[in-house]
Amino acid sequence: MQQHALQFEFAGIAVGFYEAGAGLPLLLLHGPGASSRGNWSAVFGPLAERFHVYAMDLVGFGQSGRKPSPRYFRTLKAVWNARKVLQAGVTSAFDAATTYNVGQAVRDAIDSGMFEGPRFTISSKQLTNHQGLEDSFPNNMEFPPGQSAVLVKSRDELIEAIRLQVKDEVDAIKVSGSNDNLITSNALGGAAFTYEAFKLIADETHRLGRICSVHARSRDAVLDCARAGFDNLFHASYIDDEGIEACLRSNCVITPTLTLLRYGHEVGRLEAGRLADVLVVPGDPTGDIRLLQFPARFDWIFEGGRPIDRTPPAPRQRMWYERHKIFLNGLYTFDAESGDGRLVS
Repeated sequence: MQQHALQFEFAGIAVGFYEAGAGLPLLLLHGPGASSRGNWSAVFGPLAERFHVYAMDLVGFGQSGRKPSPRYFRTLKAVWNARKVLQAGVTSAFDAATTYNVGQAVRDAIDSGMFEGPRFTISSKQLTNHQGLEDSFPNNMEFPPGQSAVLVKSRDELIEAIRLQVKDEVDAIKVSGSNDNLITSNALGGAAFTYEAFKLIADETHRLGRICSVHARSRDAVLDCARAGFDNLFHASYIDDEGIEACLRSNCVITPTLTLLRYGHEVGRLEAGRLADVLVVPGDPTGDIRLLQFPARFDWIFEGGRPIDRTPPAPRQRMWYERHKIFLNGLYTFDAESGDGRLVS
């Protein structure tokens, strides 16, 4: 019996279901923590011989979309996680894209002394079009407001989006310059924008005194962005010799975060006049880089010369709406004692 995987939209969320058979309709609904394929695969075929069977994936499970976390909860969770990142020894960080204005809010709360966390350099939502990484939704579905991107459809909208983000005091403009092979199979070739559009983005971003970065996996996106004058490329997975030469000519850096920090000239070295961000570790990480995998074993973590309180946060309960896009069949966890990672289904 042939099954058809289909979708419909409910409250802006794509809901997946399987359909087969003919006759009286029969709706199969799974329970929490499951999916229609996992629950009904053994009986779907036999039932479809007698009924017109529909097996729906509930929102947040299987092939259905996820309800986004409330924006206010996202902000508080980001502040909570920022302290954990600092306790792992990361004193400076770059946030390449954010939802709503969560990144800016967390950066400012840390900078103003309200909470502990790394010094953040922040981008806002990625600029994307229909061929960019962030628009993987059906054409009949409205672009979700909680997506970490803003959908632009014209030259004027590109300029307006850049100026609005600068008005919101971002440190960098991020562009979705290509798609991604985790999302679509045609991500290896072409670019999301034309060279002229990339040049327009880079020129306006630099005119307003901001860093210009891009998600670029494909050869064409890498080459065009380097030629257009972008400061940083994320990934450059399929760069070729021509792309490498273009990056060298334009001083376009591939991925390293230090080049993007708004205070990069103040960190990175132990010398007078710089911020005293210091990790004191039990050994030489240039001889064994694995030492940095075990922050619980660090002797000291200093941020700006101030020792960091390393008391771990109390365990918390995960809320049901914290499930989003799932690329792994489970939750990846890291054992700080053994240095081993494992996937918990």
